[in-house]
Amino acid sequence: MLSNRRSLSTRQPNGKKRVDIVYRSKWITNNFVVGDPLGAGSFGKVWTVECRKKPAQLYALKVPAPGFNPKHIAMELKVMRAISGGPNVVEFIAAYRELDRVFVVMNLFPHDDIFSLINKMSLEETLQYMRNLFIALHHIHRYRVIHRDVKPANFLYNRAQRRYLLVDFGLSHFVSSNQKRKSSMETSPSLKENVVNTTPIGPPPPVMRAISGGPNVVEFIAAYRELDRVFVVMNLFPHDDIFKRSKRLSEDILTPNRPTLIRHPKCGCTTFASVCDTCRELPIRHMNKVHFAGTPGYRAPEVLLRFEEQTTAIDVFAAGVTMLSFLLKKLVYLLSMTHDQLAFFTYHFFFLRHPVFRPSNDVEALTQMATFLGSSSLVQAAAEGGVTFLCEPPLPGMDMVKLVNNFPKDIKEAVGCKPGCRSCMALIYQNNSGFCFCKHTEADSIEKLSGDERIAFQVLTNCLNPSPSRRYTARMLADLIESPSKKSGS
Repeated sequence: MLSNRRSLSTRQPNGKKRVDIVYRSKWITNNFVVGDPLGAGSFGKVWTVECRKKPAQLYALKVPAPGFNPKHIAMELKVMRAISGGPNVVEFIAAYRELDRVFVVMNLFPHDDIFSLINKMSLEETLQYMRNLFIALHHIHRYRVIHRDVKPANFLYNRAQRRYLLVDFGLSHFVSSNQKRKSSMETSPSLKENVVNTTPIGPPPPVMRAISGGPNVVEFIAAYRELDRVFVVMNLFPHDDIFKRSKRLSEDILTPNRPTLIRHPKCGCTTFASVCDTCRELPIRHMNKVHFAGTPGYRAPEVLLRFEEQTTAIDVFAAGVTMLSFLLKKLVYLLSMTHDQLAFFTYHFFFLRHPVFRPSNDVEALTQMATFLGSSSLVQAAAEGGVTFLCEPPLPGMDMVKLVNNFPKDIKEAVGCKPGCRSCMALIYQNNSGFCFCKHTEADSIEKLSGDERIAFQVLTNCLNPSPSRRYTARMLADLIESPSKKSGS
């Protein structure tokens, strides 16, 4: 990432043949000098650009990939227009549509490679990183926005300046009115004292401003109806069509207020940890109505279980996975399943950057989650969403304090763990002494901690609560972590 303001027009070209869309766009060439690419992925590319009418003023230019769903682009622009410029949130400058391509201009944010810092960050620095992430999430959640792709790569960190920025709203969307989050937790004290020197939260700006000197470059997003008219979305497979074309789906399954997981009358796999051929041939229920997008390893249980009502709580769970990755540093577990049945698990140790969970499919993701968080808590969480979740044999879950404090040490030198646990002996690779990491000791382990360590694990466990209704909100979690100014004053 560029960290200076030197004019891009004074830089020497790199000699490569420039054939990218940004060099062929008249709007881009008329308004900007294109610099180096900042990143690329399935979403498209991001470039550094300099405003021609305001030399040395640099921006980030995002160009969605060809064929990217126009509906998603429209939603991303709606979301960014609403939450732009909030505390630790990317600022939306302008957007422009040219034929079938869309260009989005945002503020440029010099930042460090977070993955190179994981082993260098102290516990206090990790807590402040998480606190600022929760502040950003609290801001967007107040606008009923779900980010849906919270991970280290999307929360930028400038270590020298201790500044942060939440980016990439390509999967984000608004929570529908009937899916507004209902938490059973008590509302925490106000963030007013904790959030210092940040942009006050208020209603979204009525009109987006254009590039300095640019003629109406954001005209097409002046209103939501304009957005909907610009982007044409073709739904080739309407929801009703899917059910009409299914010959195996009985009329009973379409009856309202039925149990969520409904089996075929001839099905006999309800009480087994497997799925019969009859059920495999049934269409997945309400698949096109349920959001399940996100990065594998960061998706919350309610996403994997296909809850019809998904709230902003899924962002908090993803933040918890991020924090666990930081606390475990680079050592993570890779859980591999046998092909015969889900009842046998083997741990393998790999030095990987992130995330903690690395599933190849949703069933494996739930299995890994049950191993860390306990199968009973997942069963209860699933029941809250009207879903039946089976896990045989039951998994006790893991004490996060023991897990973090003992790895990447040798399993033979486990500290604070009593030997003789048959469950942990079977589950944890080379744990021949049966050192116990079971979750039932977690509360006592946290109680014995003090200072930042205790706060860190309180935040972690409340982020990773499988139940979305019992999971802490971003506001509550930010309250748990004191700001540096508040610490120095005490």
